[in-house]
Amino acid sequence: MRGLVVDQQVAAQVATDLLRRPSVAFKAMTDNTARHQVNHVQVEQARPAT
Repeated sequence: MRGLVVDQQVAAQVATDLLRRPSVAFKAMTDNTARHQVNHVQVEQARPAT
């Protein structure tokens, strides 16, 4: 499955769709690397644009 989604836009849409499922989001957040990446992006998006 990991190699199936090469296009970044497609991968982002698939991930977004899957994370809208509470059980999938819960499972994804048990992965330390995935949780770290989500937190990192949240911090980056919260910073004001310069």
